[in-house]
Amino acid sequence: MGDRTLWGSRAALSGIAAIAAGVSYWTQRGLLLDHDVDPVSATAIPLTVDLAVIASSLVINSPEIDPQARRLAWAVLGVACAVSIGANAVAGDNLVQRIAHVWCVLIYLGTEAVASLARRHRSAEQAKPARTPRAAKAVQPADQDTASPATKPRRPRSRTRVTPISEIEAGKTANQPSITQVAKEAIA
Repeated sequence: MGDRTLWGSRAALSGIAAIAAGVSYWTQRGLLLDHDVDPVSATAIPLTVDLAVIASSLVINSPEIDPQARRLAWAVLGVACAVSIGANAVAGDNLVQRIAHVWCVLIYLGTEAVASLARRHRSAEQAKPARTPRAAKAVQPADQDTASPATKPRRPRSRTRVTPISEIEAGKTANQPSITQVAKEAIA
């Protein structure tokens, strides 16, 4: 993926995130005010949801973050988006409004996942060692015994004989006397 494509996808993701945050914030704030929540709390509570989304997105897209922290950030992002989706779905007066409000959050979550996969793919591509042409194998004189570990002969695998059930029931296993034969010999 080229730098222009990566820059373009980051710009698009930032735009989608800004739109989703704006729609989600005002919808949640209006919902809280409609349910008699004080104005200060109605302003602050949606900010906690949107800031949790922003903080987790920053962690997810930071290349130096370890996998455990990235998984935790995905969990926080999932919870924040679930809260936002729930509030946006409740705030709509009809089906079209609910879909419109929820769409912003869902498309943000989807584009965040795509951007994360693109970043991971790019990191994996950059981490691959450069391919070099295979060097010609050096021919060694026949009188030198320089077997490398790669050219050592493999040990033959042991072959285990599977005893058919009919032989087990009859007491005839590979050169082994049956239990009754052993018991008779022990008594005799």
